[in-house]
Amino acid sequence: MTQSSKTHAVMPMEDARAIAERHARLVLDTIGAPVTPQGLSSKDGPCEDAGGNLSDGNSYSLLHMYNVVVAPEHQVEALHRTRDALISHGTKVVEDKVYDIPESPGGEVSAVSSADGFKILVSSTSPPEQITIWVTSPCFTKPVADRK
Repeated sequence: MTQSSKTHAVMPMEDARAIAERHARLVLDTIGAPVTPQGLSSKDGPCEDAGGNLSDGNSYSLLHMYNVVVAPEHQVEALHRTRDALISHGTKVVEDKVYDIPESPGGEVSAVSSADGFKILVSSTSPPEQITIWVTSPCFTKPVADRK
């Protein structure tokens, strides 16, 4: 069964955005660094199964993203604080790595919320002048009233 033919939880996109923002806000507050001038980028699109097939127009997944300015010498410490905050909020950390590149310190932490299935990826940019926060939703079905 492909993802596009599965039955997904029904959720209005505004609700999915609010959940994604809560996850992002936890990370933003933990890092405590300024958001870049670009601010929030939040996009929705069709779900994709492992074979690359896209879902119909009644299903969607969401990407919610911020970048924050963090000096290279503070990248690893900010990522460790983020990992600890995610764990303390009941989020399962699935990857926690530090890049072994002395001239480019950084790393990434990825996690999944067992409460709602949202994925969180917090990663150093290259060069490590910023940290990117990506929150992605599972696939949801739009409520009937929201379908076009």
